[in-house]
Amino acid sequence: MVRLLKKDVSPGVLVSENVDALQKKLWKCMCGYASDPGWRKKVDWMLMPVFNAVMKQTIADYQHIACLDGRDDKNPNRFNLNFRHVALAFQQYSEDKELIDENSAERRRRLKVCTQIIGAVVQEVMSDYKDKMEPVPDDLLQWCQSAADGNPDGVLAFCSQWAQTLSHVTHRNAGSCHPFESSLNAPASIEAVCDLLEEVVKLDPSLIQGSEEVCRLSLIVNRSAAKRQKKKFKKGVPVRCPHCQW
Repeated sequence: MVRLLKKDVSPGVLVSENVDALQKKLWKCMCGYASDPGWRKKVDWMLMPVFNAVMKQTIADYQHIACLDGRDDKNPNRFNLNFRHVALAFQQYSEDKELIDENSAERRRRLKVCTQIIGAVVQEVMSDYKDKMEPVPDDLLQWCQSAADGNPDGVLAFCSQWAQTLSHVTHRNAGSCHPFESSLNAPASIEAVCDLLEEVVKLDPSLIQGSEEVCRLSLIVNRSAAKRQKKKFKKGVPVRCPHCQW
């Protein structure tokens, strides 16, 4: 355990909270596509059968959910889902040819459309972040761009890492506080958490095994947000927590 803000925080909390701001942005965008006239049918007809099939295998007593955008707001499962679950669904469907009862032509079409949907979401979110982040290392930029371009291998690699972060949530929930959200109006605390996470990962790389790029990207996102908020503080502009504001 480490000491932060006078509370004990497990390393798993640091890992999970670090990626949460970016995850929330991806989830919000995905839900937006689920209600967008140009994407709604593709999401409902192609992605949702995969999503429900995987969630039924993953979550005990799972109830079929009709959509991601709130039209199925009476389903209690909807409030416990996020982009990590979409990523897990795509990863498992890509690897399991028996998951859905369909012929090879239908499977190829479904894979193509689901890849397009997720690629478009990544493209939109990263485009929104582009001018808000510090320079991104070339290898990390290439990893993001491959998914944003809708490259099948790139989208699968992107989703596989986000699916892995589901295990981080288990560690987070075992912790006693959420450091980013506890640092309201304190950009310096956000930066301190990022520094601490980097040191913790150096001591135990297994904490982010399988999700290295996701964690690196999220660190850049959070540091960039904190620096922008510090500039606002200097100008006397009221701001919210960098992590929560995004």
